[in-house]
Parts: sequence; C-alpha cells; structure tokens
Amino acid sequence: LAVAITLILWVSAITSAFLDNIPYTATMIPVVKILADELPETLPIETLAWALSFGACLGGNGTLLGASANIVTAGLSTSKGYDITFLNFFYL
Repeated sequence: LAVAITLILWVSAITSAFLDNIPYTATMIPVVKILADELPETLPIETLAWALSFGACLGGNGTLLGASANIVTAGLSTSKGYDITFLNFFYL
C-alpha cells in the first residue's frame, strides 16, 4: 500500500507539473479505479484517490503550466508590466 501511494503521488506530481492537473486527474481516475478493483483488500480506492489528488495538487503548483490559475495570473501580471516566465515561476 505504501509503495502504491508513493508511486501514484510522485508520478502525479511530476506529470501534473508539466500538464494541466485537471485533465491529468480526470485521465488517471479510471487507472486508479482499475487498481483498486484488482486488489480491493490491499489498495482501497479512497487512499489511492487521495494520493492522486495530493500529487496533482502538488504538481499543479510546481510550474507555470501545471494549473490554469497559474497561467491566468501570469497573463494578468504581464498586462500590468510584471513578466513571469516559465523559469522565473519555477525558481520562485
């Protein structure tokens, strides 16, 4: 169980840092459901869903592309004269 949680959390965080976290999470829900259906006693769906949620949230805050709110904020700040580039956001 600990390996599955760690794997889902970190893979979700890394992937969601470079893809938008909402489509990634929506795509991974069936995968998590299949894992829980295959081993219901060992891998409860609630635990795997929380790992997916936390990983996607963590990754979404990691880069400029990870969440829609980050892109909107960068656009608004650019219109006000404060440029936020991908690397600038990544280093903050």
